[in-house]
Amino acid sequence: MEDCKSLFKNPPMGCRPAPFWFWNDRLDSARVVEQFDRLIDAGMGGAVLHARHGLDPKEYLDERWFAAVEAVVKRAKERSVYVWLYDELNWPSGTAGGRIPREHPEFRMLHLRLFDTVLEQSEDLETLPGNFIAAFVVTRTDPCHGFQRRHDGSVVLLPDRISCTKVSDRQNLKSY
Repeated sequence: MEDCKSLFKNPPMGCRPAPFWFWNDRLDSARVVEQFDRLIDAGMGGAVLHARHGLDPKEYLDERWFAAVEAVVKRAKERSVYVWLYDELNWPSGTAGGRIPREHPEFRMLHLRLFDTVLEQSEDLETLPGNFIAAFVVTRTDPCHGFQRRHDGSVVLLPDRISCTKVSDRQNLKSY
């Protein structure tokens, strides 16, 4: 039991907190190592390096960025603590601070959009707007079915009173 109490009072580095450390200003390797040492001296087991608003987007992933990351990783090894690298400047993920969609529009994010439509017997999927991925025949037996939003912001799915059948090809749709 004494060993447990001792470990609780002084946990190993891998069991200590590792806060998100926002890098939101000009990067200077000596300064970030000094800040990292303060985190560790305060009892942290490491840190999650996270570029945030305030950091010049041009500095994200440039030489100064990698020099600062390298300096912190080296210090983490010296102090036997952990470093995690958050993979993005702000959000959404995958944009490299807006650089990817700006410099490579072919990699811009796509999205799915759900919409309701009623097709007549003579129509087929070619009449749907955009490039559709899937079509479903939905039969609603209860007009009150859906989501209930509560005053506290939570959402509750009401009992399921719909049936949904995937349409596998254009010919199947015409038969409905």
